[in-house]
Amino acid sequence: EQQQQQQQRQQRERQQQKQQQQQQQQQQQQQQQQQQQNQGRRRRRRAPAATATATATATVTVTATATATVTATATAATMLEMMDILKFIMMTLMAVTVITQVSNTVLA
Repeated sequence: EQQQQQQQRQQRERQQQKQQQQQQQQQQQQQQQQQQQNQGRRRRRRAPAATATATATATVTVTATATATVTATATAATMLEMMDILKFIMMTLMAVTVITQVSNTVLA
C-alpha cells in the first residue's frame, strides 16, 4: 500500500511538472508573438516619415522606377537600406536629366 501511494504521488508530481512546463512554454510563445506584433507595428509607424523625403525627390522623375523605389522605401526596415534606395533614386534622377539633355539637343 505504501509503495502504491508513493508511486501515485510521484505520478501526480510528474503530471504537475509537465503541466507547469507546458504553461511556461505557452506563456513564452505568447510573449514572443506579442513582441513580434509590437515590432511590426513600430516598423510600420517609422516608414512614412522616412518616405516623405524620398517621395519628394521621386516625384521629380517621371519614370516607372521612381514609383517602384518609393514603394520599396515604405517597406525598408533599416537606415542602410534607406540609404541604398536614396542612392538609387539619385541615380535615376541623374539618368533622367541626361536623357532630357540628350533629347533637347536632338530636338534642337
